[in-house]
Amino acid sequence: MSSHDDRIHELESKVTELTALVDTLSTPAAQAGTPTVTATGTVMVCGMVAAADPAQTSSRRGMLKLAGAATAGAVAAAAARALPAAAADTDPLLASRIVETTSTTRLPTGLVYTNALAPQVAGALLGSLANANLFIARDTPSALVLGDPGLSSFPAAVAGYSYRTVANGVYGYTAMAGSGVVGLGTGTGSTGVYAQGTRANIELKAIGTAPGARTDPHVLGELVCDADGNLWGCTVAGTPGTWRKITGAATAGAFHALSPGRVFDSRAAQPAQGPIARPQTRTISVADKRDPTTGAVTLANFVPAGATAVAANVTVVSIAGSGFLTLNPGGNAAVESSTINWSAAGQILANGVILTLNTTRQLTVVAGGAGGSTEFLVDVTGYFL
Repeated sequence: MSSHDDRIHELESKVTELTALVDTLSTPAAQAGTPTVTATGTVMVCGMVAAADPAQTSSRRGMLKLAGAATAGAVAAAAARALPAAAADTDPLLASRIVETTSTTRLPTGLVYTNALAPQVAGALLGSLANANLFIARDTPSALVLGDPGLSSFPAAVAGYSYRTVANGVYGYTAMAGSGVVGLGTGTGSTGVYAQGTRANIELKAIGTAPGARTDPHVLGELVCDADGNLWGCTVAGTPGTWRKITGAATAGAFHALSPGRVFDSRAAQPAQGPIARPQTRTISVADKRDPTTGAVTLANFVPAGATAVAANVTVVSIAGSGFLTLNPGGNAAVESSTINWSAAGQILANGVILTLNTTRQLTVVAGGAGGSTEFLVDVTGYFL
């Protein structure tokens, strides 16, 4: 057999392979099959006309040319009829129209939504429609979801949903001198980032040293939570810049001014404790507002739970002898300073102070001095929380 015959047999084998491929791509069963020649010499492949010239079928070589052309046409037609291609799990997904770039054609790869109206999905109510996100990445919900899983209270260009597979909806990371996630709002009334959560609106990782002790540059507006849980704000850019502590375990928190209210009076029927004299101590609560005459509670949690300190006036009346009072956080009976002093009977004295509380909003009052005694009152004008 000549080399030409070998080549023809090889081409015939290729045509057979192409015909089998066409069979898999063509949906109608009547269009499947190998090339056939009609009585007029027209070659039919998958129901498509390849040629109508009988002269072209006079040799095996001509027949192969016609069959190859018809097969190529059938493949194109089948592709046109097929549903949009879906990438297999191991195949790359080509987005937009840019599939390759060079140093001179640095074009973006993107997902483009061309409709002028937002997409709609099934709403939470039967038969209703709601605007949805343009492009969605999500896993499958593990339980019933009201409405389409693509439904969004905040329709966005890109959305990430996690129902059961991973913990986070969207993750951003960078090893460059940039930001892992950027939120930019330039429209009227827009915000850069909106955060909402059932545990917390936003969480800052407690890590690193206090920013004032660092040597790297910082810019105005940065927030840092150091390893001790202290939250800092940058007020002046620099290396490391100027920082102000916003909150932390050793800070009192924000001050909340109050219309003055009495929280304790040793002369009142409630809690009926009477004068104090050296070396007595007395632990009192400043949580509730009380009636100035009877001492009855008129407003519970006047100083709310969690308050770390109060601004108060401490008054001494019905004095005998001389002495002083020290007001410490509840449970602390040490005498390391005086809160208010008196030197003789008959005086009425008051002092405005800031007093640290224990975790149950209590103060311990310690009487000291030369043995004098006094009644005392505590009026609160604000608290730190």
